[in-house]
Amino acid sequence: MNQRIALNRLTSSSLPQGMATVAARSDDEILTAREAQQFLKIGRTKLWDLTRRNEIPAYRVGPGSRSSLRYLRTELMRWLEGNRVNGSSV
Repeated sequence: MNQRIALNRLTSSSLPQGMATVAARSDDEILTAREAQQFLKIGRTKLWDLTRRNEIPAYRVGPGSRSSLRYLRTELMRWLEGNRVNGSSV
């Protein structure tokens, strides 16, 4: 099975707190950290830095600070659109 998981395939009880609400609203795609890196075309260190500083939204899967992180594709797109550089600012 493809590693990408559509939220509509998961039950609300299996989602981290907060993601269940999003799942009810859309068919958003959950991305692993590696998939988020590929989607944003950035390295692992940059993704972690943005996540650690709460600049991009992420979700922990499991207990503890070393649990896996997941990202929602639409939230990453929203973040990208919010950080668009104007032609005059470059």
